[in-house]
Amino acid sequence: MHFLLTPTERGTWVMFEIDYSLPKIPWGWMIGRLLTHRYAKWCLQRACEDAKKG
Repeated sequence: MHFLLTPTERGTWVMFEIDYSLPKIPWGWMIGRLLTHRYAKWCLQRACEDAKKG
């Protein structure tokens, strides 16, 4: 997981990237697919909160 900050005339452009691999076993893959979006959203929210702090 990482993010790239690029200054612009109007502020800062942020690119946030999460790199992950789903489990190989079928039930683990299905659970992973169900939770991936929620986990990514949580990570992005945390990163934005941390960036605002400083």
